[in-house]
Amino acid sequence: MIFCLCYTVDCIFYKQNNHQLKEKIQKKNESDGKI
Repeated sequence: MIFCLCYTVDCIFYKQNNHQLKEKIQKKNESDGKI
């Protein structure tokens, strides 16, 4: 896990991408659970 303060553009993009990645994983887990 990378910890950082959101003062840099890279950090802001990282946080946004990390949030999207978590949502994708969550959706995948939900769809796998329905099988």
